[in-house]
Amino acid sequence: MGIEAQRQVSEREPTREMLSITADGAAVNAAAVAAARLPYRAGFHDPLIEQITHVIAIEMHAETSSGKLLVDSLVCSLAARVLHGYSNVSVQRSYAPTTRMRLDRRRLQRVLEFIEAHIGDDLNVAALASTACLSQFHFARVFKTATGESPHQYVSARRLEHAKALLIHTDRPLANISQACGFSSQGNFSRAFRRATGVTPSRYRRFDQSLRTLTSMRFLPKRRASTDHAPGPSMAKLSPTIPRTA
Repeated sequence: MGIEAQRQVSEREPTREMLSITADGAAVNAAAVAAARLPYRAGFHDPLIEQITHVIAIEMHAETSSGKLLVDSLVCSLAARVLHGYSNVSVQRSYAPTTRMRLDRRRLQRVLEFIEAHIGDDLNVAALASTACLSQFHFARVFKTATGESPHQYVSARRLEHAKALLIHTDRPLANISQACGFSSQGNFSRAFRRATGVTPSRYRRFDQSLRTLTSMRFLPKRRASTDHAPGPSMAKLSPTIPRTA
């Protein structure tokens, strides 16, 4: 895998962190990377690069259900931005998928089955692209065209649904569920779950249990009144008096 992002502490300023990002040609476009020449520039400001790196830093500080897939996708976008805006080559033409780069139903199904089988693993773009027999550079675009969601959005939704199912249908501890859904810790799982649903995993589980209890009570058979005894005084008061006929 040729994508990596790391947080580093500055030696000159220990209170400041630096973000180190590396990506090889497979993550963007091998031919464009091989021909690229990046001139040295100091002190420049690019709002798009700043935004991408900011999101990467947030993900590394507070893990979401997207996991490494989100970082991979952002690094691909960052590399494409650098190549297109600051090198001697342009990758704009490479963004248009050719007819050979479509994700047909058979390959899409293979990718979706791979995701379900590895929902608890540290999935990355390289593994999904390899399953689809496509390059990393084109995979994210054709996957979104086929599903309407980016790879990290789809995997994030599936991990959350998997977590909900485990919370509702099992009594497994939260630490076990977080690991089964691909989170590095229970704390990261709880924070990501709350951001996505508005409640913590524990509260979600308690709410579902309470709802099922109320539902079961609602459909309990009602007790039938006994007909072996005469009506009590209260019933007698409510019974109409029938006049006798002469």
